Amino acid sequence: MLLQIELFRGRRLELASVRAEPNGPVCLMPEQSAAVPYEPRVRKGHRKVRTGCITCKRRKVKCDEGKPVCANCLKYGVQCGYGEHRLTHRDRGTAPSTPTALAVPAPVSVLDSISEPTPGASSEYGNPSFQPSDGSAGDLPPALNSTHLELLHNFTTLTCHTLSGDPMMRNVWRLNVPQVGFRHDYVMRSVLALSALHMSFFSADRRRDSYLRVARSEHGAALPQIARALGRATADNCSALYISASLTFIYAWATPRQPGDLFLVGSLGTGDWVSLLRGVRSIIETWRAELLRGPFSTMFQSGVRYLAGAAELRSTPDWLATAEHAQLVHLAALVAQAAATREDAEALRRSIDDLEDSFCALAAGGRGAGASPGTGGAGGGSPGGGALRNPGAPWALTSNVYSWLLKMGEPFIEMLKRRDPLALVIFAHFCVVLNSLENWWWMQGWSTHLLQEIWDLLDEEHRVWIRWPIEEIGWRPKR
Repeated sequence: MLLQIELFRGRRLELASVRAEPNGPVCLMPEQSAAVPYEPRVRKGHRKVRTGCITCKRRKVKCDEGKPVCANCLKYGVQCGYGEHRLTHRDRGTAPSTPTALAVPAPVSVLDSISEPTPGASSEYGNPSFQPSDGSAGDLPPALNSTHLELLHNFTTLTCHTLSGDPMMRNVWRLNVPQVGFRHDYVMRSVLALSALHMSFFSADRRRDSYLRVARSEHGAALPQIARALGRATADNCSALYISASLTFIYAWATPRQPGDLFLVGSLGTGDWVSLLRGVRSIIETWRAELLRGPFSTMFQSGVRYLAGAAELRSTPDWLATAEHAQLVHLAALVAQAAATREDAEALRRSIDDLEDSFCALAAGGRGAGASPGTGGAGGGSPGGGALRNPGAPWALTSNVYSWLLKMGEPFIEMLKRRDPLALVIFAHFCVVLNSLENWWWMQGWSTHLLQEIWDLLDEEHRVWIRWPIEEIGWRPKR
């Protein structure tokens, strides 16, 4: 008996007869009249992409070659970039030669798209007239860098509140600083560097190392840009330079300390940020009126107001009765007798005089908070006691602390670089001012660290000269 069944071979249909033999196996007999010749299955062809992005090549998926970000990378939110590709016969029209290696590109990030524009041009994100694209494949925005977004979010929600105790100053850090950062790349990178240090401070070991690497990378990218911008300071960028220097100062304090680090000068010489002091001093003198009208006018005016209050307080009987004034007068007399040259004596005298202004500024802030010098200070609550209130109080503005560093002259810095004992003794007294900010994460441990470094550098004679700052801070030397 013959039966007809349908056999499928690939996509072609073939007929066959089935013959049943008595007491035998069933066998298939081709039906010659209905058989269709068999052809092997052929896969559907497609154009092989040789110029796709690096990420798609590594994932071994087809890339649509969209610029600046392909559809795959945009869909999964990963970094996308294009490098040099191996040229084919079709690309060159010639015989193959030694192929060029694939160049791994720098990752596409938000910051790459807001880099500092050339003179007369604006970056895409910094241009107020920029309109979002319509989503077409050739007009896609840069890929978002999740790390940068995380750091910016951390700065505007947490870090900004740790930079000042004054509520108005916190709003300036939270709102005005990022807005300026969208127009000036070095400001944004300084913001991200400080935020990364903040996150590393409260992270576990593995994450801490990762955030530290990001902080160093962003800080290293910001410094050359700041240096170049200082050389062409204008009324338009003076506020950006002023705040970037402030961020750099705080970054320098927040950076993990190393043995032999005296902040102003380390074991390898003068710190990177010290060179900014010269430029910032020039900007404040040249563009003072613009700074008072700019986005950080509240911050600048507060510093000016407290320094003016310090000048007023310094001539009052209240201040002249404080332990701080008495100690600084005694220190100035000792230094004047021990200075090697007249030039050194003058540089040391000016440093002590400027240091007293910083003490007065903190005390003037305490008066604004409802206290008067001689009450509730580190030296006690009676006349002749300390003029400084509890550390970390809202009036302890960073500008008051940095005023001494900002006014520091080159001769005194040179004396610190050669570890002159008289300059080190004065610097040890500055640690009492630094201790007023000890409650902030970026200042924790600095006053005692500096005292320990200075103690190790001084001989027994000059160690006696720093007993007052040691007792004011309550620190015990490690012998």
